[in-house]
Amino acid sequence: SRLLEQIRPRFHRKTWLAFQGQMLDGKPADVVAQELQIPIEAVYVAKSRVLRALRQEAAGLVDC
Repeated sequence: SRLLEQIRPRFHRKTWLAFQGQMLDGKPADVVAQELQIPIEAVYVAKSRVLRALRQEAAGLVDC
């Protein structure tokens, strides 16, 4: 949750809400897209961007 708090300011509101809706709230991408009035592709892109940022932020914190 700390990582999420750290990266959240990097994203536009709708990008974060799309990620949150799909990944944290467990809603299907089509439902999130409809709620936010954005294309479904934008939901998948938002998810990808936020997950990439999480991975980058976590790099070095976990030994592989």
